[in-house]
Amino acid sequence: MGGNIKVALYDLGPLKASENKYVILGQQANENIYNLLKKQNDISVEKINTLAAETLKHYNVLILSTIHRLSDKDAGSADLGIQSVDYVRSLLNFVDSGGCVILGHDCVGFRHIWGNFQVFPMICTGQGLEESKKLVLSDKAHPLAAGLPETFEHSYTDHITIRPGEKTKIIFKDVNGAPAVVAGELSRGTVIGLGYSMGLYCKDKNHYTGELPEAEARLLLNAVRWAGVKEKYEVPQVNTDTSLLKQITTYNEQKKNESLSKYTNLPQPKFTEADMWLYPFWRIMLGNKKDTPVLDILENEQYLAQSVKNVKTMGFTGILTYAQSYTMYYPSKLYPQDIDPKMPKRFEILYNEAKKNGLKIKVIFCAWRRSADTWAKGVKNISKSDMDRLAKGEKEKDIFKDEYRRGGWVCPDHPDNQKMFINIIRETLEMYPDISEVHFDYVRYKDGYDTSCYCDYSLKQKAEFSKTHPGLSESEIAAEFSKQTLMNFFTECHNQVKKISPQIKTTTYTITPTAPKWVFGYPFDYHAKYVSRYLNADWPIENTENYTTQYVGWLKELNPKGVFQPMISSYDYKTGERLYLEFQILSHTFDKLSVKNKLVQFYDYAYLLKDTDGSLHDDMARGISKALGGTWK
Repeated sequence: MGGNIKVALYDLGPLKASENKYVILGQQANENIYNLLKKQNDISVEKINTLAAETLKHYNVLILSTIHRLSDKDAGSADLGIQSVDYVRSLLNFVDSGGCVILGHDCVGFRHIWGNFQVFPMICTGQGLEESKKLVLSDKAHPLAAGLPETFEHSYTDHITIRPGEKTKIIFKDVNGAPAVVAGELSRGTVIGLGYSMGLYCKDKNHYTGELPEAEARLLLNAVRWAGVKEKYEVPQVNTDTSLLKQITTYNEQKKNESLSKYTNLPQPKFTEADMWLYPFWRIMLGNKKDTPVLDILENEQYLAQSVKNVKTMGFTGILTYAQSYTMYYPSKLYPQDIDPKMPKRFEILYNEAKKNGLKIKVIFCAWRRSADTWAKGVKNISKSDMDRLAKGEKEKDIFKDEYRRGGWVCPDHPDNQKMFINIIRETLEMYPDISEVHFDYVRYKDGYDTSCYCDYSLKQKAEFSKTHPGLSESEIAAEFSKQTLMNFFTECHNQVKKISPQIKTTTYTITPTAPKWVFGYPFDYHAKYVSRYLNADWPIENTENYTTQYVGWLKELNPKGVFQPMISSYDYKTGERLYLEFQILSHTFDKLSVKNKLVQFYDYAYLLKDTDGSLHDDMARGISKALGGTWK
């Protein structure tokens, strides 16, 4: 890079057509920031799509403006098995090492990931949303104010007001006297908070982007040139963790306790149905810790019957278990070559024990997963990255080595794969007449919901589709084609189940929070999504209420007959008291929304396991039992 001051602009990368419009606008506005900095002789700017420490160490300044979420690379996905980046530790180490972070709009610590966990509370936290544009100079002597007028109007229609820290300098206030532009030194580095969205405009409720107005451009360049010339150091992450991270974690713990306090004195939760995910194959590490031995507890048949009794004792009314994933877990006559020889006995134990204990039996199907043999002979789901690697000349056996071993994804577009899946559903329901619900899992492509398959068959179908949809971009064609294919097929699946028995319910799970809104248009009776998962900044306890409220509304809009089925989980160990509170919040939220059919799922039984004898964490089991009216002692 040329230029003395090296600037990184955080960029989310290519966005899907279904992305939230404000995420798209933020990305477009950042393009104008990039263009401005690119013109400066003393500044070098690059777009980065990761906040990993190894990347940030090469820059003097990092700009995070109008960013609602992490990039796909940083966010990872538990559903897709991709590890997330610990962006909080990375950002703190960057500043601790002498770097400067410039924050714009929500990134000052107001909403989305920036509001869930405050990264720089010693300098700025978001306080509120002010719908005015005029800013008034407060500190004329500060380097950020050089060459700026006494007042100016920022481009966007609103800004975030900022709560400054003890050592924060307030550069501009709004007309109500609230801080809107602040700066402060933190350890060896600098944090600058700009409450407005740079380069984003709104006129007559129409949003658009453009060049930064003169005052915004001047202020940004002042910030980069003032803070970007500081000396950089190599500070070990452990040093940052024991200093800045410790302080900030303490602050956020205090804020979390304040959040918890608003949920005191809620009534006893009540639910119409409560289902437990109970796999016949799951591998789990005891206590949810990486350094503990792996337990194959549910692979041991002697514990399955006791597991069902435990589910009943905790107050659940049904179990969810797999009938098919990569292989068949029931003794299929149509596809005997795909049967996992260990599974049919376990599946039937769960089926019969559920009946014996008066629990409803609900089975899960993975639409596009097939055994290694069937996958190898069939039409595969080729992802974009698969296609790129094939184009570079990599061998298929290297790209798909895991699939050749365990099985893989087949193309959702191909009629042979669709026919096979419907056959699996029919056969299972005919063999097991007491099944009360069919759960469709992985109702997407390998890459997600908006990017279809890249096999020859799909590419040909998309080409034909594009002819009847002129004017759409390549990404919009892919998104719309995927949407119509998935919607049409799973509508047919729903109809096939109802032909066998109108009493059998259908449901699905879609990824929280990244699945596009349109998935709520799937015609299933129920729609499940996580409203609780981890104990981290991305999953504050308010998510239980906020996600439930949002998803009930979306389902009412797109599938009025559907019922939302929230999922509570304990990927991280949660105390029984915490679990009980989450069930309380969920039940209370349903009541506020006047939801009559109050459903809940818990994911999953294996996360409750404590030891190799099959015992559960007693505290967790008691908390759940208390919430569901069970009899666990």
